[in-house]
Amino acid sequence: MAVNFPQLHLLCPTEDRHSGSRSSTGSSAVVCDFSNRDSLYADFFSNDGSGSRAIGGCCCLSICVRDLIDGWRSSSILVGCAIANSGGFRKILVLYPIFDWALCQLDVNNAFLNGHLSETVYMKQPPGYEDPTRPDHVCHLQRSLYRLKQAPRAWFKRLHEFLLSAGFVASKTDVSLFHYTIGNSHVFLLVYVDDILMMGNDSSLVTTLLHKLYTTFKIWDLGTPSFFLGIETLHTGSGLVLSQQRYMKDILTRAGMSDCKPLATPAAVTQPATPSMDPMDNPTQYRRIVGALQYLTITRLDMSYAVNRFMHSPTEEHWCILKQVLRYIKGTQDYGLRLTASASSDIHAFSDSDWAGCPIDRKSTSGYAVFLGTNLVSWLSRKQRTVAHSSIEAEYKGLADVSAEVTWVVSLLRELGLHSGLTTSGLLI
Repeated sequence: MAVNFPQLHLLCPTEDRHSGSRSSTGSSAVVCDFSNRDSLYADFFSNDGSGSRAIGGCCCLSICVRDLIDGWRSSSILVGCAIANSGGFRKILVLYPIFDWALCQLDVNNAFLNGHLSETVYMKQPPGYEDPTRPDHVCHLQRSLYRLKQAPRAWFKRLHEFLLSAGFVASKTDVSLFHYTIGNSHVFLLVYVDDILMMGNDSSLVTTLLHKLYTTFKIWDLGTPSFFLGIETLHTGSGLVLSQQRYMKDILTRAGMSDCKPLATPAAVTQPATPSMDPMDNPTQYRRIVGALQYLTITRLDMSYAVNRFMHSPTEEHWCILKQVLRYIKGTQDYGLRLTASASSDIHAFSDSDWAGCPIDRKSTSGYAVFLGTNLVSWLSRKQRTVAHSSIEAEYKGLADVSAEVTWVVSLLRELGLHSGLTTSGLLI
């Protein structure tokens, strides 16, 4: 029998459901298939809002875009969807122990099903819900579904429009950040697809804004964050500790080194890397592990230099260097980033650089660390893109990197009304 969901509308392939006349689907139409191999269970409500129904395996499998422009706009699975960057995440979360504000974590249930499509999308009838009397009919998709390429963009557009109508202001510095200000009360909202952090200095205002979200979206209030985007938030008497211990164990398991012997350093301190022409048999495995380690540097600044190396044309020697990093992780799984209360919110930045330290290409390595009060919020350590002709040139390149980062931090804090106006920097030689 035919099933009428708010996301679907059954119609003939060339029939206009509004006028009943036969017409072309147009250049912006998208034709979708469905897969019942991937298990996706979601609640669907009827048009009058009564009752709900769970459907398994109702998600888009493949998409054929007939318009070149639509194909370019939706070429990425997360086009137009807010992605909180690691720097913004730390800079917002550090405000919690400094000011002792209210903090809660939210999860949007079936977020992509809330998006409204601006394109005309047709799809085959979902497996198990075909209409036997009209097997040649297709469905007109009214709202987005998971694995539809337009779904992330449609969801974020819906959320963005709602937040602006509720009085929030979108940050110009960080696309995933929204802030609400009334008098001396501030509320910040950080979005990562369907995971949301809300923090403010007025508990009653936070509760009021949460109620507005509840009335529009189906949201779970997870309380004070304990596990956000793979990062454990451990509460201590003086603040927070951000840990990725579970993620470290998962990386070791994927690399087959769960039982390896630990090391005290992530890289050799006496023997530098030398040129090697023996390529790896499986470079894909190497790149997967290095890519996973990149996310680990959100809380592990001590691994920033060791991870950001040898991504192109990895060799067997590079694999041995990577295994040393994994052995270092084995012995430091309890390490994390501590955020504590600070009497000051001044910005302090430090930069350092060597000269022609790499024996392979003679490029220099530079790094910086940015503190907000006493808390470390941003850092970087990597090889410079070009060869420096002198040590002064290498130091200037390092200063340019830290200056750009400090400018971004100041712009973010000034936009939120939290900048104290004092910024200092230091050069380590």
